[in-house]
Amino acid sequence: MKKYAFTLAEVLITLSILGVVAVISVSSIYRNVQDSIMVTKVKQVYSLLDNVVNQMIVENGQVQTWNWPDKADFNQINNANYLASLAKNYFNVSQDCDNNKKGDCSTYGYKSLQGETINNSASYKSNYYNNAFVLRNGMVINCLSGYLLPEHSSESYQAITFRVDINGIKEPNRSGWDIFDFYFTNSGRLITNFDSTTCNPRLPSNTRMNAMGCSTWILRHGNLKYKYQDVTEEW
Repeated sequence: MKKYAFTLAEVLITLSILGVVAVISVSSIYRNVQDSIMVTKVKQVYSLLDNVVNQMIVENGQVQTWNWPDKADFNQINNANYLASLAKNYFNVSQDCDNNKKGDCSTYGYKSLQGETINNSASYKSNYYNNAFVLRNGMVINCLSGYLLPEHSSESYQAITFRVDINGIKEPNRSGWDIFDFYFTNSGRLITNFDSTTCNPRLPSNTRMNAMGCSTWILRHGNLKYKYQDVTEEW
């Protein structure tokens, strides 16, 4: 009986294919694990912020009675400054990044959902991180003004943004990947907002607005699927 054996070339080709498959599998598993960790952290951040908001209301009364610098227009920079100074008392803060205490949280920029660099000039960073502070777990929280939640949300509010960088100065510093927005409204609620028009990297990238809704997607669906494919029809 004639015996057959693999040639060296066949063995090498087979090993190469197995190697490629193994690399793809390991990469996919690693990606899924990292995404799962991020989903868990986003949910934890939402719970943390919600608890802080409720605690502030319990101790300071209804939001409308707080000492807002600009009572006529809630989503103004002075009110964001005020909210940041008040909220810091309710977090476990390790570092303050205000104008007089610049630190690590003001030394890096961030990217859009599409991966494009947002203005990273020194003056921009200085203004952008004016209200930022670092928690002991490494998260960076920033209070930003200027967002009136749009008509396509379930309700319309004026709001100040809590922008949270889940892993602080570590990469990727990218909206919708490790940076997420949560909204403190003039009625005293913490909400997430928006729809597929604000969490879709396939949309035109004119857009700091894009990614503002990614926290909503994560809380609803429990994944970061929008990073890899168009989820417009799944909202």
